[in-house]
Amino acid sequence: KLVQDVLKGYGQTLEYPIPPNTFGAKEPAGEIFSLEEAQKVLTKNGWKLNQDGIFEKELSKKEKITLEFSISTSGESEELKNIANSVQAMWRALGARVEIKFFETGDLQKIIAERNYDSLLFGE
Repeated sequence: KLVQDVLKGYGQTLEYPIPPNTFGAKEPAGEIFSLEEAQKVLTKNGWKLNQDGIFEKELSKKEKITLEFSISTSGESEELKNIANSVQAMWRALGARVEIKFFETGDLQKIIAERNYDSLLFGE
């Protein structure tokens, strides 16, 4: 979906961090993601949708965790902004809250160096 919608077909879907035809690459599993199956796995493992449609899990009577994280990326790249917004929408459809944090390149490089992020969307 991202390759077609955001990159206009100019890209390749990767299932693993090592690209195909590279030493150490794995063969693609060819599995298709199922939103329903992912939600079933969460539910089976004690996660419940709250009133906002976000999954939560009760760890104890006093402590709950919410399925949420942030994406840190460059605010200077329209392509990265579009990808971040698409990824946010995909996670939201699953039942996760995702905050997008946009940074100028210099600030983002500092965040990367300090490893001060939940998830990172970065590229050329």
